[in-house]
Amino acid sequence: MMVNKFFILLFSLCILFTFNIAHAADFSGTYIGIQCETRGCLEGEVGTGILGGIIKNKKPKTFIGIIYVEHDQQTNTLKMHFPLWKKLEFNDIRLDGDTFSGSDERDNHEVKGFFTGDTIQVDFIRHAGSSTEDVSYYRASLTEHEIEYRQQKNLLRDKENEIKSVENEKKQLNSTIETLKNRVQENSQDIAALKIKNSKLISDNETAIQNKDEEIKNIKSKKDKELQDIKAKKDKQIADALNQLQKEIIKPIKINSSFLPNNAKVNNDVNIRTSPSVEAKVIDTLPTGTIVTNLAVIPPDYDWSFVVAKNGLVGYVKSIFIVPVDVENGGTTTPPVDTKNKINITVPKWDSGQENKRITKDAPGFITIEGNINLDTGIIEALLNDNVIDDLNTNSGAFEAYTIIQSGKNDISIVVIDSNNDRHELNFVIVAP
Repeated sequence: MMVNKFFILLFSLCILFTFNIAHAADFSGTYIGIQCETRGCLEGEVGTGILGGIIKNKKPKTFIGIIYVEHDQQTNTLKMHFPLWKKLEFNDIRLDGDTFSGSDERDNHEVKGFFTGDTIQVDFIRHAGSSTEDVSYYRASLTEHEIEYRQQKNLLRDKENEIKSVENEKKQLNSTIETLKNRVQENSQDIAALKIKNSKLISDNETAIQNKDEEIKNIKSKKDKELQDIKAKKDKQIADALNQLQKEIIKPIKINSSFLPNNAKVNNDVNIRTSPSVEAKVIDTLPTGTIVTNLAVIPPDYDWSFVVAKNGLVGYVKSIFIVPVDVENGGTTTPPVDTKNKINITVPKWDSGQENKRITKDAPGFITIEGNINLDTGIIEALLNDNVIDDLNTNSGAFEAYTIIQSGKNDISIVVIDSNNDRHELNFVIVAP
């Protein structure tokens, strides 16, 4: 009887020890939430779901925060990985209850914080103690699939503890068998009966062991499959989230163009690209008449222009598709450039006192405009009312152009592009009866 009481006490202690281990906290998992520049932005609810911590109650100057945590329960230390900080990783972080702290001796980074349920809050200090010290604050929660994974893992651990309990029971039964064998030897009169009983106990015990082994095998097989399914779902959710983030990152750049002069338009449907090449990626197609600001014509061939469309898209467009906006139709132009003595008209003559302003002709019709361009920076091309002046000597600056005037006031614009891609303009009117 004393032997049986001892084994019962030992068996109870084993079950109590196993129960305590099974319910020890495990903080491992993927935490997703927000990263802030101040601790104050962490006030409020993080939310749940794969992106819940990112979107819900998001305050100004917050960013996506992703933290991978591995909890070694034997050493009670953490391994923490910040994938969005160039794969920054902390190893052997000390854990005291729900709080932790650690450092990266190589780069002198520090990390500290605490766990609350399924939520982690972290102070991440880069270059601690230096003049470039920078602190980021994280608050993140386990994803729903991570929580489900943890629950399944705890369930599996409980099953393993049940298995250990069965194995302890098996050991107790084996011990009982040995005790019975010893008693058989001590009591010769009961040897035969005890042999029969002992054989039955052995047979029953072996059957029970076989049944338990089969049950253990089935449980492990089922739980392994469930864990694989959970992991596959979690990996897909993370991949989908990262793909969505990538799509947000590669969206075309847009700016507020309301402060720009919007001094040109496209005269045909034209592609706006990421670089000045027909091989470059097409950002969008600008319809005919789209208003743009022509920021620069790209050397050395000057056949591409860097523009900002009125809707804010920024990119490169073929220069031949860009023309100045018609002011009379409500457009705007680049502020006038002082062109005095840079573009001179010799034929026809200016009205008295109206130099560079007005010329009066006797009748409408075909006219010739002659003159010269005085630029030290060289001449790329000249245009008369958006039409290239073919009869132009780029060395001497002399030019001759032709146009047709109507009765009334005719707006004339001569534009010269120099070697620095600067524009020089002369705008005036020709009046005919």
